[in-house]
Amino acid sequence: MVMSEIFSDKEAKAEKIEDIQLPTPVSKGKMSLEEVIKKRRSKRSFEDKSLTLEQVSPSSLGSSRYY
Repeated sequence: MVMSEIFSDKEAKAEKIEDIQLPTPVSKGKMSLEEVIKKRRSKRSFEDKSLTLEQVSPSSLGSSRYY
């Protein structure tokens, strides 16, 4: 659908809407960006112990003010 089809002829003439030709998309891979994002996974490892209050306290970062 082009912009001139969205608006009535009167509006299109008043707005002087012109069609814009976009370049053909370039695909370098076998998978689309949407597929890559959907299949994305992260690998993380966690220790089986809790953090201490000192580790999570803002003051342990050298600031007594929490922003």
